[in-house]
This record gives sequence, structure tokens and C-alpha cells, in this order.
Amino acid sequence: MGNCRASLSTNHIVIDIKDKEKVVDSLYEIMEQDNDLTENEDYFQDDTLELGYESEADRIVKEYIKENGLPRSVKAYIKAYEEIFTFISRQEYFGECQVTFVKLGEGKISIAQVTGGDYGN
Repeated sequence: MGNCRASLSTNHIVIDIKDKEKVVDSLYEIMEQDNDLTENEDYFQDDTLELGYESEADRIVKEYIKENGLPRSVKAYIKAYEEIFTFISRQEYFGECQVTFVKLGEGKISIAQVTGGDYGN
């Protein structure tokens, strides 16, 4: 889809790192806007469904947590978010992608994510 661009999209969340369920949910939310990672099986890796994953997004998050553990600090969460966010940002369709983190005290973080839009065309 080289000639197609996503419209500008923003997402803002605040995460308490102590809430394990919200941490995991927020990592899935990174990829919800990309149907190729969540619904379009043609773009999944060949063995994703065979291995029992629900989608490519499910696989990405579960494999990250298996390899690195659940993020338990702001620093670990930022690392996880940035790594998972690359699955969206490296796709041409989404144009310019940016994410900003602001620490809001001990164990809380604000994340602002912007994707898509026309970047200079």
C-alpha cells in the first residue's frame, strides 16, 4: 500500500505499572489500529495460528513477555512499549509515528502516541 496513508491518529493512556492486567492490555492496545496484526491472517507469520496465538499481535506481546518478563518498572515498560511500537511504526502505511513518555510519580507513566498522517507529501 505504498500510495495509501493512514489518517492522523492519537492515543493517550496513563498506566500504573503495579496493575499487571492494565500493563498487558496496554501492550496489546499499541497494535489495535493495524488490522494486519490483529485480524488479517494473510499477514500473520505462517505458524502463528498453529502455535495457538489468536493473532500476530497476540504473538508479539506474548513472545515479548516470555523473553523479557512482564515490565515491572517504568524503565522496563518504556522499553517494552518502544519495542512493540516498532511493529506499527516500521510500516509505510502508518507514515510518521511518534511516542512520548512522561513519568508521573512512582510507578505511573503517561504515554502519548501519534501515527499516520501526511508527512510532507
